[in-house]
Amino acid sequence: MAIETSARITFLKKIHLFHGLDDAEFEAVANEMDEFAVAKGGIVFEQDGKADSFYLIYDGKVRITRKLEKKDIQLALLVKNDYFGEMALVAKRRRSATVTALTDSTLLVLSRADFEKLYKQAPQIKENLEIAVRSRVLARKLQFKWLRTDEVIYFLARKHPIVLAQKLILPVLALFVPIGFFYAWIYILDFLIVALAGGMALLVIIGYMIWLWVDWGNDYYIVTNQRVVWLEKVVGIYDSRQESPLGTILSVGVEVNQVGRFLDYGNVIVRTFVGRIPFNDVNHPAHAAKMVEEYWNRTKEFAAGMEKEAMKNAIRKRLGIPLP
Repeated sequence: MAIETSARITFLKKIHLFHGLDDAEFEAVANEMDEFAVAKGGIVFEQDGKADSFYLIYDGKVRITRKLEKKDIQLALLVKNDYFGEMALVAKRRRSATVTALTDSTLLVLSRADFEKLYKQAPQIKENLEIAVRSRVLARKLQFKWLRTDEVIYFLARKHPIVLAQKLILPVLALFVPIGFFYAWIYILDFLIVALAGGMALLVIIGYMIWLWVDWGNDYYIVTNQRVVWLEKVVGIYDSRQESPLGTILSVGVEVNQVGRFLDYGNVIVRTFVGRIPFNDVNHPAHAAKMVEEYWNRTKEFAAGMEKEAMKNAIRKRLGIPLP
């Protein structure tokens, strides 16, 4: 049975990728998509195949695997409202993985031509998609060992580079100290101790700058299909992870100052039953907040569905009707 345009639009509005489109644009995208039904065990596309489409899961579940050294490595399990196939289209390369349906699934498909037209004509989709692609590429590169087998990273970011730049201001100014020592050694005091002092000062400052750079790159803000995580690492000192299940979220807010509005960075504050998880100075804070809200809403819908099903089963049991 064909999916009506209104149902497609409702579906698309739940997905962060299309955040910012107006009603006419939603209708245009909905009408350009084709339906594709794939049975359980069916292959949607194979690794190294030609990339010709972008897929959204309207219903069902798929597994993404990559063959490495004759072994199939599971990359992700995706469910309703998820999407895939965009990475090869954006990078203009062949498929890097195989996608297999784990259940009978219904997919909405956008051809390469329609995808590229949408990518060019809708700046907000281009930005949203680029953020998602960067998150997936970084997630596959880092391969966090604490992730569960059925857990998928949707958003992954570090602090904005301006935070690193602010921390480097003092060390950069401190470089004038060894420069002064070297100047004194060459033009004023011809003592080797002066040159050694300048060299030691230079090594210390450069070492500290490298430490700041590594430390800046070791803080990660993560949104998965199950939780929000702030992973904080201080090189050589500690490694901590502050997290909360999506179901415990109470609210999501964004704090941005004037500089943040100009450079597109700020704080995303996730408030939960047990406290708050701050995504401080994160890139694209509005986008990150929308992603948290999307998966939070998914969790609420799932919980409501489970509660409704439990009530139905209780009524069936009371009436003596066999449970499904």
